[in-house]
Amino acid sequence: MLEKQIMVSCRKCGAKTPSTLLKMDLDEKMMVCPNCLKAKKTLAHDKKTDPDIVAAHTPATESSRLGSARIGGPRISSIERRGETPKVINICSACHYKYNFNPETQTPRNCPYCGKSPSAF
Repeated sequence: MLEKQIMVSCRKCGAKTPSTLLKMDLDEKMMVCPNCLKAKKTLAHDKKTDPDIVAAHTPATESSRLGSARIGGPRISSIERRGETPKVINICSACHYKYNFNPETQTPRNCPYCGKSPSAF
């Protein structure tokens, strides 16, 4: 049995394409044809091989930019490293949700996920 394919225009380039070949482009949030996806992949590949971009994203550069990570004890976010208000990662003992807790202002007073107060933990 011969099936009739429905032709749909690509949202990016406007070319007529069978609907079965359209793919979702998550960055553009629309259905695009295979040619547009190929063009996007080659552009992304060219950008990744650019020496300036590769040098900017090396692990040594990122670790020196963020500072050394603390091992053990409460983790301090990068906000404290910049001299702003300190925040500690807290784990709710009722639901095990991880959230940032500011010890200076004692906020948030309850777990943002389950709403339990610290005395109920």
